[in-house]
Amino acid sequence: MHYLAITVRCAIGLVFLASSVGKLWGRGAFPAFVSSLRGVGLLPRRLVRPAAIVLVVVEGALCAALAVPTGLVPSLALVGAALLLGIFTVGVGIAVQRGTASNCRCFGATTERLGRRHIVRNILLTGLATGGAVAAFAPVASPPGSLRSAGLVLAGFVGLLLGFLATRSDDLVALFRRVDHDPRLTTHSR
Repeated sequence: MHYLAITVRCAIGLVFLASSVGKLWGRGAFPAFVSSLRGVGLLPRRLVRPAAIVLVVVEGALCAALAVPTGLVPSLALVGAALLLGIFTVGVGIAVQRGTASNCRCFGATTERLGRRHIVRNILLTGLATGGAVAAFAPVASPPGSLRSAGLVLAGFVGLLLGFLATRSDDLVALFRRVDHDPRLTTHSR
């Protein structure tokens, strides 16, 4: 397996782990996710809760499949992840275009409304998963045993860092927004 595929597996695996756990962790997390999904307005009301259940299960299954060390399963999981992230991108895009005022419950509790940055994040994640799937299915010039331990560790670290940044992007944006608007940090010229 290519180092790129390993990096992407770690990144996307962490994204789906954080997403599925975040929707279930804590009192009221899943009902809040169902409510936010209902607020997006893309599904008939009666299908929102079953869709939310399926979504959490699929995210967890993709995370588990991406953790399989070798074989066809993680490669197919990257394809599935790219498809699911593409669906998310389209759904969020439609919701934002309609002006839906639903919170992004992608990774659990947040006060952030769905917006353009969520579309951008999903486009980047979709591209990452697609690139990983292409790398996973690309012919390998050297046998799998020739991968170096240091390369595997670095690929895993970079992937986990990318996944962390993706899952915490709303918090990072909010952090920098607070700094920009903090009157104590502005300089006054005379």
